[in-house]
Amino acid sequence: MLTGSDYTEGIDGVGPVTAMEILSEFPNEGIEALYEFKDWWTNANKNARPPTNKVRAKLLKLVLAERFPDERIPDDAYLNPAIDESTEKFTWGRPDLDALRDYTRERFGWNKSKVDESLLPVIKKLSERDTQTHIDSFFTVTLKKQTNLFPSKRIMSALKKLTSPEKGNNNEETNVKATKRKARTSVKKTAVKKTKRVASKVTKKKEVKVVKPQGPILSEESSEES
Repeated sequence: MLTGSDYTEGIDGVGPVTAMEILSEFPNEGIEALYEFKDWWTNANKNARPPTNKVRAKLLKLVLAERFPDERIPDDAYLNPAIDESTEKFTWGRPDLDALRDYTRERFGWNKSKVDESLLPVIKKLSERDTQTHIDSFFTVTLKKQTNLFPSKRIMSALKKLTSPEKGNNNEETNVKATKRKARTSVKKTAVKKTKRVASKVTKKKEVKVVKPQGPILSEESSEES
């Protein structure tokens, strides 16, 4: 939610290092850390409060979306994702080269020769193999050995702050805010479910049964004649 993922663009200007700094400045459990960060950022910008250190001075310049942090991302996207529950057996198909040429031309501005140069070798290998292969069979992967896992001084500083005993800045006020926020979320979800149940009952009551008339229907002219 800070650096971006499949379900969110994240915060502009925030990478892995800045994300670690945010979590070290606002240590809390789960999404509550992001709520604490958003509350601080909003109050500091609104009241023009000076930052207490260099890290917060940088964080103050970030631009946060109105809905950040969006609870739908962890709740719906990750914990309750919409998945394909089909039990139909998966089968591999042959790529549509003409459709790929049109797509890459419209989206990337690629010409036919560039598309063919990239895709024809892949399609040729697909035709040669009848069984499923690994993705690295289509290209060579080389990994550089990294001896220093934490080359950044900022990362080391953030980790030190996260693991220090002083990290227990989660005072009673912060915990109370988290409890109230969770309570409001629970009330909202309950209200939505209740509204749906009531709407369903009202809809059923409004259903009108059409009764077919019995016997012949007399028009105005026939009734006058009689």
